[in-house]
Amino acid sequence: MSNTDDPIAAAINGAAPPPPRPQAAQAAGGHDGADAPEDKRDAGWWDQCPITPLGISGTKCYFLDGMQQLIEVPAEKLSRLLIMHMCASHPGFLREAWPKCDEKGNVKGWAPELAQEELFAACAARGVWNPQTRVRGRGGWLGPNGELVMHLGNRIWFGDRWERPGWIEGHVYPAGAPIPPPARQFVAGGQGGAGNGLLSLLKCWTWRRPSVDPVLLLGWMASAMLGGALRWRPMIWITGDRGSGKSTLMDEVLRAVLGGEDAVCAAPDATPAAIYQTLKYDSRPVLLDEMEASDDNRRGDAMVKLVRIASSGGWLRRGGDGGQAAEYQIRSGFALSSINVLSMTPQDRSRLAILELEKSTGTKPKLVPAELMAAGQAMRRRLLDQWHRWEDTLAAYRAALTEYGHDQRSADQFGALLAAADLVLHDTPPSSEELDEWGRRLRASSLAEKDDEVADHEACLHHVLSFLPDVHRNDIKRPIGAWIPYAAWPQGVADKELDAIHVLAALGMRVVCYGSRGQKDLPQYLAVCNSGAGIDRLFAGTHWRGRPGGAGAHIQALRRIPGALHTRPAASDPGKQEGIVIKVGGVNKRVTLVPLAAIWPPDGRPSSVDSRAIYVEKAGGSDEP
Repeated sequence: MSNTDDPIAAAINGAAPPPPRPQAAQAAGGHDGADAPEDKRDAGWWDQCPITPLGISGTKCYFLDGMQQLIEVPAEKLSRLLIMHMCASHPGFLREAWPKCDEKGNVKGWAPELAQEELFAACAARGVWNPQTRVRGRGGWLGPNGELVMHLGNRIWFGDRWERPGWIEGHVYPAGAPIPPPARQFVAGGQGGAGNGLLSLLKCWTWRRPSVDPVLLLGWMASAMLGGALRWRPMIWITGDRGSGKSTLMDEVLRAVLGGEDAVCAAPDATPAAIYQTLKYDSRPVLLDEMEASDDNRRGDAMVKLVRIASSGGWLRRGGDGGQAAEYQIRSGFALSSINVLSMTPQDRSRLAILELEKSTGTKPKLVPAELMAAGQAMRRRLLDQWHRWEDTLAAYRAALTEYGHDQRSADQFGALLAAADLVLHDTPPSSEELDEWGRRLRASSLAEKDDEVADHEACLHHVLSFLPDVHRNDIKRPIGAWIPYAAWPQGVADKELDAIHVLAALGMRVVCYGSRGQKDLPQYLAVCNSGAGIDRLFAGTHWRGRPGGAGAHIQALRRIPGALHTRPAASDPGKQEGIVIKVGGVNKRVTLVPLAAIWPPDGRPSSVDSRAIYVEKAGGSDEP
């Protein structure tokens, strides 16, 4: 395809001069200044000024300097040296704009107090200004009409044209360290395309899912370049033992393809605060190697929380000096790696694609940084060329994954990875056969990412049943699930039955029969108190715990169990409901009733099979205990 046939190529390769600086009044985006201090200069004068006033927020003023960098400064810090710094790219301007003259009218310098006065007035005239909603740093963004915007530091691709840093259609895109631009020439898809070449390189590593994981990794690199342009950013965690090539993949391949040091935020031992303060207004990719578990996982937990916020582009708010809160909107794609994936909740795990490496037995591929960077530039070009089919491609993959058991979040996660890879690899939308094939490959029931995924109410019940009370019988501790049968069904061991009742009561529980008066064969329930000292011990250290003396979150979790009860018709007015109150440990307590059938379906009794017998199928076909 020639450049004359390709409007994107023509725009990329064109040598059009930078567009003129927008008028300051338009750039401000605030009110019209009717009730603000008068701006003594007209818009034409500010067009020539190296400094662009943007507005104020509290005691801070915001400017673009002569290099189009964003300057955020408290009013008391707008000093003579700072004003000189902001005009450094335009020597002599200060003497012309705010001259300081001697008695004969000869210019002998410039007057900082006059400059400060006019800069303050100009910011006030432009109104209150929020950088968090108006500033877009380096990375991918979505334009006002759905077009793809790529901020490359020293220039911005805005849908179909290049722009220089500054105010562009409602947002400030400040200058930053440059990121490699998209390839100048058209990049083909298909079997001989640059995307397949990069995919072939990724396949040189030994993956647990060799037909899946390299494609997902390719899709992550593409989605990380898109960054803030996506409504949902997919995240990955690369895991494998020592010698599997994780660090090589992270430090040499991903970093180079994504554009090098200035294009990524990479720090193996960084804190979450260091990450979001470094990113600030950027949507650049984040690479975090060696995220290993430790005795104190608070840093890891905080980093996982940051990943959770970034996936949906949420806000992070932190208190600051002088009562001023700091806000950060995180819109970057994260790639993490470690030998073992940190323990995390199902909601956090569902935001990750876990790519597992095995020890490599082959020859390490030759990695040439310049070639990898060129592959990244080709990927950026593919994304520009193919962006017009992003929404339809994403919807197609999401629908295919949903058909094979994925919930909405999981379909968002894997659908975005597959759609991003599709833009890089192919020139046409995926066929129904390809979609079905990926649905089967990533069937929800077979994914390692969902191995430990259980509903919150199921996890809460599992915690209750597996809890080990500090009670010994024959020097053996039994979990709650082993004590319940003694309390529920006579087994001819009176002391154990009595012990079971006491053990459960000490933790705020009791086995009861519950139903309508006169009903035969009343079903049995595990009554769990809504609050109390025993319940506090039972749920200590979990997210279901409550405040001392208050009800815990376990109430909501257990009430979601099918068949659970927590209210009954009021004695005084059967048309109204009231809480269920029974005696637990001799004290009347409000309770939630969990049917034993939810613990031992279908009839609420443990299996009669001897739990000590384990049968193993031998190669010859016979079973032997």
